[in-house]
This record gives sequence, C-alpha cells and structure tokens, in this order.
Amino acid sequence: MDYEWPLKLSEHLDTSAQRYDVVIVDEAQDYRGLWWHVVPKLLRNDSSRFFVFYDENQILYHNSAIGEIPINGLPLILRRNCRNTRMIHDFISLFYHDPEEIICQGPEGTKPKLFIYDDAHQQKDGLRRLLARWGEGLQDRSQPYDRVMVLTLCGRTTTFLKGTPKVGNVNLVERPNQLSKAEESARQPYTVLWSTDRRFKGLESDAVILVDIDQQAEDAFVDRLLYVGGSRARHRLYGFVHRQSLGWLQPRTQSRAEWYEDISMLANLEL
Repeated sequence: MDYEWPLKLSEHLDTSAQRYDVVIVDEAQDYRGLWWHVVPKLLRNDSSRFFVFYDENQILYHNSAIGEIPINGLPLILRRNCRNTRMIHDFISLFYHDPEEIICQGPEGTKPKLFIYDDAHQQKDGLRRLLARWGEGLQDRSQPYDRVMVLTLCGRTTTFLKGTPKVGNVNLVERPNQLSKAEESARQPYTVLWSTDRRFKGLESDAVILVDIDQQAEDAFVDRLLYVGGSRARHRLYGFVHRQSLGWLQPRTQSRAEWYEDISMLANLEL
C-alpha cells in the first residue's frame, strides 16, 4: 500500500492535465520517500505554492522520509501551542525532544492525572470508574461522553479495549478512520469512542484518556506516543500507567508527584 497509491497518482498525472496553484501537505512526517517524487507533479507551474507541515516529534514509523522533502531553504518554526492548556502543555513538553522552545497560549487548566495499575483487570476497572465519575460530573448534559476520547498506546488488536464492548454503563466503540462531524455527534448516548494513538494523530478532543501506558508495549516510540496522545487533549488529560513502568516514566516526568495517583483515588477525583 505504501507504494501503490503514489504510483497510481503518478499514472493519473501522466494522462491528466489537472494541476493546482497551491498544494498543502500536512502530517508530512508520515510520508514515505516515493510520495516526494510524485506530489510536486501536482503543481501547475514554477509560480505555484507548495507548503509542507511536519513535526519530527510525531514520527511514529521507522520509514519516515522527512529528509527527502523537495523544498530548499530553512523551515519556518511554528513555536506557539494554540490547542492545549498550560498544564497539559507542561506534561507533553517533557516528551518533546527539540531545541526550539514552544510557547503555550492556552489557559492554566487542570493538572493531568496518571493512575497506577497492576494488571489488565485493574486498568479496565479504573477506566470504568473514571468514566462513571465523568458522567456524574456532567449530569445536566444529554451527551456526557461526546467530549471524551480513549487512546491506547498499543496496537488495535493488542489493547484490552478491542475485546471490551462496555465498561459499567458506558459503551466502548472503536472510532472509524473516517468519521464526519454529523456521525460523531449522532452516536448513541453513553458511548465513548476509542482509537490508537497513531490513528488519532492530527485530531483532538476536549478530554483524552490514555491507556496501556507500558514501556514494553511500544518501547521504540513510547516517548513520542505519549507526546502525540497527550497533545490531543484540549482541556483534560488522564492516563493509566502500569506500575512496572514507573521506574522508566517518573524520571522523564521529573518525578512530579502531583501527577501520579493510586488507582484507588479515582473515587475522589475532581473533574
């Protein structure tokens, strides 16, 4: 598939006169090398504009081809975070490996919370209790869960979410790759969508719950997965961390004790 679509586009352009004055490429860190031989052919002439947006901290695949982007000159660095609260920004910045400082323009917000679990059953029960607390805090809403997204750091076939259609009174439904605003707002009440970190990249939600935070789950990219997943949250960020991963995670988070809670503290969580 990595080679099929750029080859199909190239074949189409060989027989079509359709070209564009402006071409914008987003999430360019995900593009493979062959795409960069084809995409510039979409430009009408030398006066056409070509814009490419990418974030090296969001490289989640081994075969990224950022170095092959066919644009000369220095990139313009976008240094302002316009999505997250400052509390969430402080958290994700610890997994952001770049000399350029990013400035957050959002409100102060609420501290992220990382709940420590020991096994899959405890994590599932913790998610049930967290969603129940969320529903209790929003009783006046007809759709209390339409602002929540659950993201796993595992693959879609290895996460416990795949075999969990329901936790408590809340339905868990995997989010399709393509989902219109109308489809998303029309889903059944007491339904929470879930996805993988990778599939939800580029999107956002008011509240994000990260599950399967386990160093062994995605060892090669776990820092970037936390950065990507955490930065999807606009106002609230929660996570479930395996206890065995604390020795790896706490030094990265500068042992910020206020971020960590035993899973038993979910009953007292303030939303």
